[in-house]
Amino acid sequence: MFEWLFGRKAAPRHTMPTVSFDSTRVTTEIRADLDATLRLTSDIPASEFARIYQAALDSVSRGRDLAVLAQALLTIEGMTKKRAGAISRLLNNRATSLMDRQRQLGLGIKSAIWRYSGAPCADADDDLHSQLDGKKYSIEKGMAVGKRRVWPGMEEDCKCGSSVIIPGFKRTDF
Repeated sequence: MFEWLFGRKAAPRHTMPTVSFDSTRVTTEIRADLDATLRLTSDIPASEFARIYQAALDSVSRGRDLAVLAQALLTIEGMTKKRAGAISRLLNNRATSLMDRQRQLGLGIKSAIWRYSGAPCADADDDLHSQLDGKKYSIEKGMAVGKRRVWPGMEEDCKCGSSVIIPGFKRTDF
């Protein structure tokens, strides 16, 4: 850009390193969960379902490209940016949680520790999420909460995570 001033060529600009997302991780189970969760979303008219499902699948398959889904949702009459963002986060968080669970089970990891983020979850049971912090659960079965099973990040606006328990390694942080 300033070659004429300094008499030399500028150093090439480096781009941000990226990691390719393996879209084969979007399994039949994840596709089924996207479908089921979208069907429970009253904001999606039946006439728009196929298009929004495809946008959700594209969003997840691109490695959490929330903008793809949010832009598709914003074409629905009456959809707000806030609601489009919430739906995009919900679907991608659920897909990410399922992918993590599948990868962990595939590696032979059976248990994890629930980690409450400290930020409120939108779930009416937010206090419950904080009470689960530090508790061990089965990755396959989830955490038993009353008559239901839950996993970190699967409920709307849940910001919880987990720390896996790797057999043979002694943990001292919980």
